[in-house]
Amino acid sequence: MDENFGKRPHVGWQLDPFGHSAVTPYILETLGFDTLFMTRVGTVVKQNLRENGHLRFIWKDAEDSRGVFVTVN
Repeated sequence: MDENFGKRPHVGWQLDPFGHSAVTPYILETLGFDTLFMTRVGTVVKQNLRENGHLRFIWKDAEDSRGVFVTVN
């Protein structure tokens, strides 16, 4: 991206993933992303997040990295 447009994206959108890997935040950070919008989350997980007021959170990998800011829609 840098060589074509002179810019590197830092916001991602997972439109319709089938599951989320524990290494996803690490991969996103390594690629320079700091924000992620997620639209498909399990019903029970999403309900739990909503009830606890956490539809926005920092998603960290197992190594407790800096993390990626996530908003669940």
